Amino acid sequence: MTRHEERILVVCTANRCRSPLAAALLRRHLGTSPVVVTSAGLLPGGETVPEDGRRVASAAGLDLGEHRSTQVTLEMLDAADLVLTASREHSQEIVARAPHLWPRVFTLRQAERWWSEHPRDPQESLRGWVEREAADRPRHEAIGASKVDDIVDPFGRSRRVWRQVLAITDAATASVARGIVGVDDRA
Repeated sequence: MTRHEERILVVCTANRCRSPLAAALLRRHLGTSPVVVTSAGLLPGGETVPEDGRRVASAAGLDLGEHRSTQVTLEMLDAADLVLTASREHSQEIVARAPHLWPRVFTLRQAERWWSEHPRDPQESLRGWVEREAADRPRHEAIGASKVDDIVDPFGRSRRVWRQVLAITDAATASVARGIVGVDDRA
C-alpha cells in the first residue's frame, strides 16, 4: 500500500508573521523528510511579511522575501494530516468551521508537549497516528481561555518581539519535527 504525501498546515491570523515563520522553521527542522509544510491565514491573502519579520528571519537563515499570504480554505484543512496554529483562537476558529478536524488541530505549543507524551511509530501514517492518539483529547484544550499555548503576534511590534517569537517558534518546531520523523537537529 502506498502512503499519501504527508502534509502539515500552519495557520495564524493573516499568514504574514507567525505561520510563514513557523512553516519555514518546520521545513528546516524536517530536513530531507518528504513531509510537505505549508501555511495559511484566516484573513484574505496577498500580503508580504513585514520588513522587520523578513530581517529577523533572514538573520536566522530563513528567506521569507517571496512569501505572499494565503487565506485558508476547507480544502487545505481537509488535505492536512496535521494542522498547527499560532493560538487557541485560531484552533477554535478552524474547529468551528470544520468540527471533523478536531483530532488534527493543535496549537504549535500544544503539539510540542503532546509529542513527548505520544511517540509515533514510524510505520504509522502521520494522519492515522494523530487521529488515533488525539481522538480522546479533551475539548477544553482548544476551547479554554488559557493563553499559555499562544504565540504572540509580532505584527507592528519591535524586532526584539520578532526575535522572541522566532526563538519560541524555533524550539517548538524543532520538537515537533523530532516527534514526526525522529529528527534530532540539536547535534
